[in-house]
Amino acid sequence: GTTGLVTFENLILDGGYVRHASGASDLFQLADNLTLESSPTIDAAQGNIKILANVAGTGTLNIPSTAFTVTLASPANTYTGNFNVAGRLALAENADLKFAIGTNGTNNAISGSATSIILDGVFQLDLTHADSAVGNAWSLVSSSNTSYGDTCTVEGFTYAAGLWRNGNGFVFSQATGKVSVTAAPVTAKWAGNSSVSWAENTNWSNAPSTGDALQFGAAGTAGTILTDDLMT
Repeated sequence: GTTGLVTFENLILDGGYVRHASGASDLFQLADNLTLESSPTIDAAQGNIKILANVAGTGTLNIPSTAFTVTLASPANTYTGNFNVAGRLALAENADLKFAIGTNGTNNAISGSATSIILDGVFQLDLTHADSAVGNAWSLVSSSNTSYGDTCTVEGFTYAAGLWRNGNGFVFSQATGKVSVTAAPVTAKWAGNSSVSWAENTNWSNAPSTGDALQFGAAGTAGTILTDDLMT
């Protein structure tokens, strides 16, 4: 069936193994609390597995290749281990996944030659110990066959033009699965001068580039308003 629950006050997999061994139409639901240490395996061998439990720990979770999916569904996960995915992994809508970002290139991640990874939930990036030097980068998701749903978000970041930004230089790209540090955008203020061309660098206090914030005030040599300048 699809309604039964297997509940543990705190199931600790310290290199252990959980396997779906029922029929393909049976949903294996694991509830309450799950801690992953060392290198455990969760194997959706004969049907889908839905982990409703709050997942904690730092071990590497192995997901073997099968025709069925292991889904993380809790919004209170604190797990910061690595995923080694050969099979199918899903992050349900509103479920969270935490990434601990450290020195350049140091972080937990999702990797492996996965059959399918579907991410519909919330990424939480712990930047407490992140090295914010411009140019640093961290690969969060490198598995093949990864897709991001419309409900996938990065907590504390704002989405625009294919990128998630936190306003302090950290940028996450779904296309690459990487977080990187970019130079903070400058403010390019409209001056107007003798030309009304948007593309004329002399009309700006700083020549604007991609990602810059544009500040509009009085424009034109005679102080005419911006609307007049742009419509001239």
